[in-house]
Amino acid sequence: MCVILIVTTNMKETLAMNKIKSIDKILQKELNRLPNQPILHSIIENRNIRDFFSSQPQNYILVKGSAAYTFLAGELDEAALKQVSEFLSSYENMSLICNERYHNWFLKNGYKICPRIELWYTAKDVELFPLKNNHVLKNLDANVFAKCLWYKMIVSFYGSPENFLNNGFGIALCENESIISEAYAGFIGDGLCEVGVATHPDYRGQGLATNTVAYLLKQCIDRKLTPVWSCDYENPASLKVVLNLGFIVKRYYAFLKKSNPSE
Repeated sequence: MCVILIVTTNMKETLAMNKIKSIDKILQKELNRLPNQPILHSIIENRNIRDFFSSQPQNYILVKGSAAYTFLAGELDEAALKQVSEFLSSYENMSLICNERYHNWFLKNGYKICPRIELWYTAKDVELFPLKNNHVLKNLDANVFAKCLWYKMIVSFYGSPENFLNNGFGIALCENESIISEAYAGFIGDGLCEVGVATHPDYRGQGLATNTVAYLLKQCIDRKLTPVWSCDYENPASLKVVLNLGFIVKRYYAFLKKSNPSE
């Protein structure tokens, strides 16, 4: 059973942390209907740095990981919404995921909509494309991971490279010992894994991301994990990769982000 950290506060008080033993079952059901389930359950299962917040734990809960993703579920009145917004204002980079019934309130109070698309890979196998003669695939270990483009970002999610390697996995496509593309099962939870890929700028446009992700999908399937992909709706390069691989659209949704005052 996970330990949940709860904040009891109002906007004029210092945040005080209290522990409770579990998420309310009704709130858990609502959380389970939100997008980005691999990330949510990775946080709940304590695979990466996280905190859970609420001033009314029977009514609502705010799940905040070390990445930008923040999940909100429950019944919130005007006062609770103001409190949540005030609390989230302390984070420079934050993407809020919640039921659409609260979108109007957040849009009226300084947030903007970021349209997204979520796709799942539900096939039982994957077509693997042949590698060029000078290309080699390597599983991420401490040495390979340290050379990756996303090393610092992934470590920031997990607190340490060791914690990521214990709770996630990935592969790197190498050319003459240089990493030219890297794919991650970056968040794993509830039998799902969030997949992402990064390709070195000098090697983009050659189909390497598609090739690298294909080999990662094989590892996901072997581990009995369902791969999930999410990206901004207006990201044709990202969509091209996963559509070519056979991902299926699961849903369209939106992040809520705090607007820049200059916008």
